[in-house]
Amino acid sequence: MGTNRRLVYSGERFRDFLAANHITYQEASNVLGIDKNTIGKAVRGGNLNTAILLKICNEYKLDLSDFFITVDDELPSGVNYGEEYSEQESPVSDDAGYAAEDEESYGAKISDKVLKELLYSKELEISRLRMLVKLYQERVDMLQQQLMNDSRE
Repeated sequence: MGTNRRLVYSGERFRDFLAANHITYQEASNVLGIDKNTIGKAVRGGNLNTAILLKICNEYKLDLSDFFITVDDELPSGVNYGEEYSEQESPVSDDAGYAAEDEESYGAKISDKVLKELLYSKELEISRLRMLVKLYQERVDMLQQQLMNDSRE
C-alpha cells in the first residue's frame, strides 16, 4: 500500500469551490487578473505554475494542499487524477484543448463516482492523520519518560 503512493494535481476542489460560490470562469478570471483558459486549466488539472496557484489560494483563501491529492494502487483504475482530460471527458474544452466557458458544467451536481473518490481520499487523509497523532503521542511519551529518568539521576 505504501510503495506506490504519489502526489498528483487535482482541480476538483477548486471546481467545487467555484460551483458552490456560483463563480464563473470569467468572473474568476476578472478577479484574479488571469486568462479564463488558465482558470479552466486549474479546474481540470492542467499544468499551472506555482505563482498562479498561489494567486488563486490567496484570493479565495484556499489551501495550496487543496490542489493535490495522494493516490495509490487501491484507488479505482481508469480514474483521471490530474492528467489531462481527453476531449470526451472534459466538459469544458474546445477543439484546441483550451478551456471554454460552459455555464452548466461547473454548476452541475457532483457525480456519485467523484463523490465516492473524494470521500475515499478524505478517509485516507484522516487515517494518515490518526497514525501521525499516534506516532507523535508515542514520541511525546518517550521524551517525557527520558526527561523523568534524567531528572532522577
